[in-house]
Amino acid sequence: MFLIVPVFMMAVGYFLMKKLIFPLMDEVWDDGRSLLIVNGGERDTVDYKNIKNICYTAFSNPNRVTVSLRVSCKFGDEITFASQLCLIPFRIHQEILDLIDRVDRARFE
Repeated sequence: MFLIVPVFMMAVGYFLMKKLIFPLMDEVWDDGRSLLIVNGGERDTVDYKNIKNICYTAFSNPNRVTVSLRVSCKFGDEITFASQLCLIPFRIHQEILDLIDRVDRARFE
């Protein structure tokens, strides 16, 4: 019994980390016309026109931003990263709202 419970807890912890933390990109930078994505020492750039949807989850820890792409990049057709930490819980970051607006404007250019 003393061996089964810790092994079970380790397995559950691993699967939660695999689902929630491991898919996060290391860094995502916004340069005004595209997103620069860095993960595992590899870099790729995604133009705003290639972004299909941006989903922001404020009720998770860390807050997650998922960017769905029209055409897959080096990291797949979805990019997930953590937004900046905020002291006010359940608040949508103004930077994410600005990103959504810039991507929407880029669709019509």
